[in-house]
Amino acid sequence: MVIELSADAETRLKEVALRRGIAADQLVEELIREAAAKTQVRPGESTLALFDEWEREDATDDPQEIARRQAEFDELKRAMNQTRLATDGPDARIPFP
Repeated sequence: MVIELSADAETRLKEVALRRGIAADQLVEELIREAAAKTQVRPGESTLALFDEWEREDATDDPQEIARRQAEFDELKRAMNQTRLATDGPDARIPFP
């Protein structure tokens, strides 16, 4: 594998490798292994982390926004129930009783 580096990045890489007493290519391999070890996740973990991130991004304590979101969610549930009834008939189990 060949990795193209800017002259500045290559200089910094060589300086760090020299300080550590190893070859630059060895340093790159170590850094890649460390990064890979940090990014190993269990199945579903990255999805849960994404959901947590979205929840933090969307957090609010504004009562009007909370009410708007609840109304939007209620409309979604109503539409899903209607679709289920229209598709499966009047005896269908609706997802949001």
